[in-house]
Amino acid sequence: MPPVARPLEAQVAAASHGARPAIIQALLATAAMPQCYLDPSWPSSSIRVLSNITFGSSFNNKTGMQETLQLDAYLPPESDVRTAVPVAVVVHGGGFTDGDKTWEGDVQLAMALASRGFAAVSVNYRLTGDYWPWDVAERQILDAVEDVRAAVRYVRSVATTHQLDTDRILLAGGSAPESNPHPARHVSA
Repeated sequence: MPPVARPLEAQVAAASHGARPAIIQALLATAAMPQCYLDPSWPSSSIRVLSNITFGSSFNNKTGMQETLQLDAYLPPESDVRTAVPVAVVVHGGGFTDGDKTWEGDVQLAMALASRGFAAVSVNYRLTGDYWPWDVAERQILDAVEDVRAAVRYVRSVATTHQLDTDRILLAGGSAPESNPHPARHVSA
């Protein structure tokens, strides 16, 4: 007959012969908590949202003007006691011609990540996709990559202030961000 699975509390009680030292009580409490990064740990109403943070500027060939680059930050609540939080850089789609950091799907992704323990930043980048001719189409990608790298540099520059883990920065996005098969190689900022 196969062994019967016992609840965690029963296993701990059996292993400790009925005693419940503080460390075992802490383990039981931790096991009952949501899994950070998998399950939402905080409601979306507790996520701190910082909007329209300027992280740089760059010349936009399409408009012929200097463009201010901005991001929105979605941070776990002040009650988060961790000293370093991983960061997701959310890059909107739109074929390098359209899109914005406030697109509904990107905001939902950033909120979902923040409620699971990540800090998320949703970035705007120069939209030059319909400016460059097709024979230099990679230029539109490079414009976006330069801007996203600037956002990563900004995240690293404010890491201490917002308790961000600069060793755990990931990129997330769809459509235009996926057109480069290895965008992470460009993020070494």
